[in-house]
Amino acid sequence: MICPYCKKEFFRGSICPRCGGTVRLFCPQCGRPAEGNFCSHCGAEIPAAFQDSSDKNKWAAFFMCLFLGGLGIHRFYTGKIGTGILWLLLFALSSKLWVIAVLVDLVFIVMGKFKDKHGRYLR
Repeated sequence: MICPYCKKEFFRGSICPRCGGTVRLFCPQCGRPAEGNFCSHCGAEIPAAFQDSSDKNKWAAFFMCLFLGGLGIHRFYTGKIGTGILWLLLFALSSKLWVIAVLVDLVFIVMGKFKDKHGRYLR
């Protein structure tokens, strides 16, 4: 999210760590402030793209990457189909580049910097 007050980008929660401003989610259907997965005013579901963290599990992605990383399963899991296919092709072509790519992904997942296809960090 980007704080509307100080314009700093942050990735977890709804309170800006820099200025302390509260950022609220808005319902795409009625436009009112919303919290959680459903609007408290109209009951509409808040799409995952409007939420601040991914619905994908960090540890599920980690273990998929650890054991099936060369096949790109963790990338398919997070919705990154294009790079998942690339990982699969690198593995199939016996290129050693997939080893480096998997190691980088493992580090990013453990550090909490791995994103899903919507650019949200895994939780």
